[in-house]
Amino acid sequence: MEEGALRLALVTPVHDDWPAFLRLVGEISALSPQGVAAIDILVVNDGSLLPPPEAVPAGGLVERVEILELACNLGHQRAIALGLAQVVTAGRADIVAVMDSDGEDRPQDLAALIAAQAAAPGSVAVARRTRRSEGPVFALFYVLYKLLFRMLTGQSISFGNFAVLPFAAARRLAYMAETWNHLAGALVRSRLPLAMVPTARGRRWFGVSRLGFIGVTVHGLQAVSVFADRLFARLLLVSAGLAAFSLGAAAVVVGIRLFTTLAIPGWASGIVGLLAVVFLQAILLSVSGVVLVLSSRAMPGVVPMRMLADLALGCRPIARPG
Repeated sequence: MEEGALRLALVTPVHDDWPAFLRLVGEISALSPQGVAAIDILVVNDGSLLPPPEAVPAGGLVERVEILELACNLGHQRAIALGLAQVVTAGRADIVAVMDSDGEDRPQDLAALIAAQAAAPGSVAVARRTRRSEGPVFALFYVLYKLLFRMLTGQSISFGNFAVLPFAAARRLAYMAETWNHLAGALVRSRLPLAMVPTARGRRWFGVSRLGFIGVTVHGLQAVSVFADRLFARLLLVSAGLAAFSLGAAAVVVGIRLFTTLAIPGWASGIVGLLAVVFLQAILLSVSGVVLVLSSRAMPGVVPMRMLADLALGCRPIARPG
């Protein structure tokens, strides 16, 4: 390998979509990103029911294609987390790329991400979508999700899994519990500098997405879970505000009842009772939130590096004839 040139490890999760993976290997083999001398591809077999290919296309800068077999289907995000842990364990890469294998992360955009990461050493280059391939209904719900996410957590995430990281950043993520649930959320929590690269979302090469509305909802909840402490802190402030409002409103009602002639018989007791219910619910919500946050802090998180030995059946090379 030339002096100063980098070795790239590419992590991609697959669940049964092996035709798309074969095409991805072919398209990556045709790339020659500036500053990259060798590419290793790690496919994470996320509990596929269909057997993986016995061989993959050879050529280009791709020197090694390996498959990490997981014991069961863990889901897209956790497959990526274990893939990062495997790359860190191997320790051969200088930079690490994460991308989907279905065509929605376009291989031709990989060079732009690598260049952006090289221009800002230590940063993580992430793909920010400028144009999506989904329909208007999905786009509407996606906008609503982003608004709700920002309201609940105070954060905004405008990128997905398609990213290029320096090895040190990949190592940090492999030891972060947040990576187990959501890679993009973990990147935000890691406080690593991010370089946004505008890209268009590609179309799937084969078939249609099996994620569905429920799957997208679960994915969104996984992102929120990364910021659970901030979510409960906001709920605590809201509940404290409700409690203060209830006490203030009750004091106003009692003052009107005792010191003015505006009172209607029986109305004051009814309103005070209603405000007392709101006050007690606000206190209950506050206490529950504090207990949940403190208990979550006391419990150890699920660290991908620790889970690798338990959930990975092994990592083996895939033949590359020719």
